[in-house]
Amino acid sequence: MVSSLPLANVHVALAGYADLPMATYFALAAITTWQWSAERTKANLAVAAFFALACPLIKTPGIAWALALAPGVLQAAFPQRGPKIIAAAFAIALIALVVLARTDPVVLGYRLHFDYAPPWFGVLESLFLLGNWHLLWYALLAVAVLAWREFTAQSLAPLTAIIAAGLLFLFVVFAFTNAREWVTDQTTVNRAILHLAPLLTFWMLVAFHAWLLRLRAPPGQVETSSA
Repeated sequence: MVSSLPLANVHVALAGYADLPMATYFALAAITTWQWSAERTKANLAVAAFFALACPLIKTPGIAWALALAPGVLQAAFPQRGPKIIAAAFAIALIALVVLARTDPVVLGYRLHFDYAPPWFGVLESLFLLGNWHLLWYALLAVAVLAWREFTAQSLAPLTAIIAAGLLFLFVVFAFTNAREWVTDQTTVNRAILHLAPLLTFWMLVAFHAWLLRLRAPPGQVETSSA
């Protein structure tokens, strides 16, 4: 499914662009973090750490993508208190961003400044109307409607937390920084989203599979199948 994405196919043939390796490293780091949350093996932890540390070596945004793994680790380490800790961390991060955006600082090469009219039409046009992503975002919406209960199930919560952090990062990039100026040419916006697309595809399939298990399970086994 990832290989069928038109933009991924384009980047296979683009020499010198680091976006496809960035997406691969981040996806592998997140998937092995999720596997570690279930199996607690040193091998999974070592592989997750390897790919997480490799993300910043690919390109500068890799620092943010590596940090996006932290909520998944927190959720795995503290299954009961994890959601509250993550929600508090997200709230603090958003408040800090609003404060920073009023002072116009530069972080990782991006100038932070809150835009009260973010270019959401350009983003939505890229996701749903152009030919960059095939049917990925329509499929994600369908799975979200069907399997929303599975997103926060204990087995999937660490991966969901990483996805939420990744989506928050993209929101910050296009709503708070000068990167919003590059949305209209439909280049940078797609390259940034490509970093998250393989992991989104994996997450969507895992959630859909969990939904099927819950649908087919006898009533008394629903909790067991989704845990």
